[in-house]
This record gives sequence, structure tokens and C-alpha cells, in this order.
Amino acid sequence: MEERRSRSRFEVKHPVTMTTSRGIIEGKIINLSGIGAFIRCRKPLNKGERLHLSVTLPDGSNSELSAEVVWSTAYSRVANKTPSGMGVRFLW
Repeated sequence: MEERRSRSRFEVKHPVTMTTSRGIIEGKIINLSGIGAFIRCRKPLNKGERLHLSVTLPDGSNSELSAEVVWSTAYSRVANKTPSGMGVRFLW
């Protein structure tokens, strides 16, 4: 399968608190690029929803970002391959 991403992604494990229209959601950023990230979480938002991210960095500091969901998926127990979560694009 051909890679569609225009930027390299890096594997990370950064805890993230998301402020959304549904309230606060806890998750973990598991891969990251300069323009977006994949966030593993139990209740992914729908495509197009906007959110505020508070990311805990390895040194203990926080980074604040705004983002928009570009895709989301629910965990498939049958396929058992994709964790529930969402791909987000950072809003600068």
C-alpha cells in the first residue's frame, strides 16, 4: 500500500487531555508529525470536530494546541488491528 502522508511521523507516547464539545477526554498521542497526530482514546470524536489539546511532554511540561479531527475509528474486536482513536490536524 502506498504511503499517503506528506510528512514523516514519529512514534511517541505523550498523555493528552482534550477539551471538546463533549467535555474532557483523556488519551495518548501515539504518533506525531509537524501537522498532525494520531490520538488513542476510548471515545473518538467525529470528523470535522474541533478540540483543544493539552499535551504532557517527556520533561513534564505541557504544550497547548488546537486541532481538528480528520478521521476516526472505533476499535474492531474482529480485526483486532486498529486501536480506537482519531487522526487530528493541528490548527495554527
